[in-house]
Amino acid sequence: MTRPLCKFTIPGYGSYVVTDHEVEIFRLVALGYTSRDIGPMLGITSRTVEAWRMSMMSNLRITTRRELVERAIAAGVFREEA
Repeated sequence: MTRPLCKFTIPGYGSYVVTDHEVEIFRLVALGYTSRDIGPMLGITSRTVEAWRMSMMSNLRITTRRELVERAIAAGVFREEA
């Protein structure tokens, strides 16, 4: 099981605790990759990617990939760590 990585504060949506894999999925979806592309990159099945993506979307109460990308950007998944 993956450990929580950090707690993102997403403007207008509060805090959201994400795991290492969720951060990677956030990033890769935002970069335009599909679940089928992401699975092999993370060493998991595309169905697992899809399940995690749908779980994140449900937790954030969103329905589209576009909204997921917007939340990923708002959460700062593209910021470099100091």
